Amino acid sequence: MKKLILFTHPPKKSQYNVLSHKLQGNLRKTACITSLAVCLVLTACSTTSANSELEKSTEYSANTSAETDIALHSDIEGRILSVCPSALITVSEEDPSLSVDLTDCYDSSNVSYVEKMVHDCAYLIGTSKFDEKYSGISFSYMGENLSCIIAITDYKNISDYASNLICLDGKSTHITAMQILYEALFYNHTIENRQLIAQGEIAKKYGVNGGDATAEPEKEDDLWFYHSFNDALPHKLSGSSYVINYRYDMDDKYGYGQSVGQDINNAANNLVKYINNNPELLSFDNFLIICFDGDSDSRLLEYQLAETDNGSWSVTLYNAFNDDFKKGLESIVNN
Repeated sequence: MKKLILFTHPPKKSQYNVLSHKLQGNLRKTACITSLAVCLVLTACSTTSANSELEKSTEYSANTSAETDIALHSDIEGRILSVCPSALITVSEEDPSLSVDLTDCYDSSNVSYVEKMVHDCAYLIGTSKFDEKYSGISFSYMGENLSCIIAITDYKNISDYASNLICLDGKSTHITAMQILYEALFYNHTIENRQLIAQGEIAKKYGVNGGDATAEPEKEDDLWFYHSFNDALPHKLSGSSYVINYRYDMDDKYGYGQSVGQDINNAANNLVKYINNNPELLSFDNFLIICFDGDSDSRLLEYQLAETDNGSWSVTLYNAFNDDFKKGLESIVNN
């Protein structure tokens, strides 16, 4: 904030030829009154000017903050719409939290859309960066065969948050599919399981058997994947390595490389959150990405990020076989 400092100088003393002590005294009184009046006027002007500048500065700060908020919301909204272009996004000002209506994003004639929705929700939780502005995010689907809400609250990081599924109405097959898929992917994060897991940790601490009142956390390698990558990518946990394949058929190899680079950034950023907060939830010690040119056997990239002997993670394999692809990849990954 810029401060305006006004310097005022006291009036200079006037030189008088006094004829008597009485006249001199009267002149001194007049000079004092005049000087006081000038000081009051200058002080008032200074205060008014300072207040005016403060108001301008406050208004500028408020406008700048509002512009930043708008830009941040626009960025989050853009990320969501890039995944689900037909989503309707609203903000609850009380929390504030974000609500995403996915009703127009899927064709519910086949129950397979339920799996797509669950995976998209996981991907948006991991890549939209909603937590930079909002306290939580919820996803709703109000279709003919299923009406449900997946709510994400108490968000600390990608490995630590609470989730809740509410099925309101629908066909039993669609409701059951949603419940099974949601429970399998978000097991550690459901409100009930979080409580049981917390109670299990307390039981371990004091060496008691909690029985059915406790639960063990499950590995969530797949949740890390769905938080970071498009669910259409072939992927597999093979031993201690998580392997992801790309088979995009794209003439634009530079754009292909950029797309993969963004996924690598997402995966690495999410991995760091797990490593720093809940490393026990992951069982792999490296992830390997292999990119092919469409359905051919021609490779465009081999990339591996792995845990080294000293416990740090670094790139242990990097082979790019196409110059345009490499330039696109490195325009993203190196930033």
